[in-house]
Amino acid sequence: MVGAPWFQGREVAEYLNSRNIPGVRFLARRFRPTEAPYKDEDCDGLDIQLVNRDELDDGRLGMELLAATLKFHPGKFNVKADIRILGSDDAAARLMRGEDGAAVNESTQKDLAAFRKLRQPYLLYD
Repeated sequence: MVGAPWFQGREVAEYLNSRNIPGVRFLARRFRPTEAPYKDEDCDGLDIQLVNRDELDDGRLGMELLAATLKFHPGKFNVKADIRILGSDDAAARLMRGEDGAAVNESTQKDLAAFRKLRQPYLLYD
């Protein structure tokens, strides 16, 4: 689950479900976290349900979730502060401009393939 006191769970769930992200579906949830940063506060959020592990593209899921969070909550989430999650200044900038999560994810695939090739000789287990 993800969410915050300011999160628009129902709207974001409807939007993300309309994006037809393979392998997952989204349900709006209210919850009260037991840990910081929103400990003991009522929060709206998303329950992300895995419905088909074989179809899941976790990179796309992450980009779509970030894009939706930025779309529905301008000024509440700073992608640049969490750039290490993305690993790409370009992807962060594009998401902040409001670009589609699937398109941003697709644009990173060439760099991702190059990285995988570069790291291959250093993997202990294949």
